Amino acid sequence: MNTHSSKRLTYLSDKDFEDYILPLILYLSNKIKSFLANSGHSKHFFTLGICGSVCSGKSSLSSIISKLLAKHLQLSDQEILNLSTDNFLHGYAYLEANHLLTEKGHPISYNYSRIQDFFDRVQAKESEISLPIYDHQQYDFSEEKSQSIQPKHLKVLILEGVNILQPPEYLTQLLQEKVDNLPTNIGFAPLINASIYIDASDENLKHWYLQRFFDRVKSSHKKPISFFEKFRLLSKSDLEKAALDLWNTVNQPNLDKHIKPFKKNADVCITKALNHKISSISFRPE
Repeated sequence: MNTHSSKRLTYLSDKDFEDYILPLILYLSNKIKSFLANSGHSKHFFTLGICGSVCSGKSSLSSIISKLLAKHLQLSDQEILNLSTDNFLHGYAYLEANHLLTEKGHPISYNYSRIQDFFDRVQAKESEISLPIYDHQQYDFSEEKSQSIQPKHLKVLILEGVNILQPPEYLTQLLQEKVDNLPTNIGFAPLINASIYIDASDENLKHWYLQRFFDRVKSSHKKPISFFEKFRLLSKSDLEKAALDLWNTVNQPNLDKHIKPFKKNADVCITKALNHKISSISFRPE
C-alpha cells in the first residue's frame, strides 16, 4: 500500500503510519472481506465503530481510515460512508426543555427511535435517505445541511461517536424510567461488527477540549448562528473558566460514567500521548 496516497493525519510521522495505521488497515480489511463474503449475516453492510471521549480525534481517524479502506478494498464513495452519532442527538430545544443540556452527549440525549428508524431504512435498502447534520458551532442541527445516503450501494459504514460501545442491557437499565418507548435492541453496539477505542489521559483530553473550545469562540463571529458567540467578549480568564465548567459538568462525567467503562468492549485500542501522537495500538485476540 502506498503510504503517500492519502492525506495524512498531521500528527503522524512515516514511522507511526507504518507501525500503527497500516497494521490497522490490514486488520480491518481482512475483517471486512470476510464479512462481505459471507451472505449469512442479518445485514448487508459492515459497521466499524470508532469510540472515545470528546476531542480524542474520532472524526480525524474516521476520515483517514475511510480513505485508506476505500483504496485498499477498491470501494466507491457510495460504498463506504462516514457517519457521526451526533446526527442522532436530540436538538437543542428538546434538551433545554427537558433540562438535559448538562447531559448533551450522554446516553439520555440520543433519539433512539431515530436511530432505530434510520438503520431499519438502511437495512431495507431504500433508494435514498436524507439525514439531518448536527452542527457543533450552532450546538444544534443545521437547517441548511443534510447527509444523503444510498443504502443499496453501502458496503462499509464507519460510525464514530462517544457512546457506541454500551450493550443494550446497560442502556435499558439506565434509561427505562426516563425514556418512553425504548427499542428492544437499543443503542449502536448491536449494529457494530468491529470497534476501535481511542484512549488518552484525562489531562490531555481536557487540554484538547479547551483548545477546540477557544477555536470555536474565536471563529464564532464568522457564523450566522453560533452557540459560542456569547463567550467571545469574555476575558481570557473568564473564557477559560467557562470552558472548564463545561468540561467538568458535561464531558468529564460522561467520560467517567458512560465511555471509559466500555473501553474493554473494543476490538482495537489506540492510545494517544501529547499532541495526539499515537503511542501504542493493541488488538483483542481473536
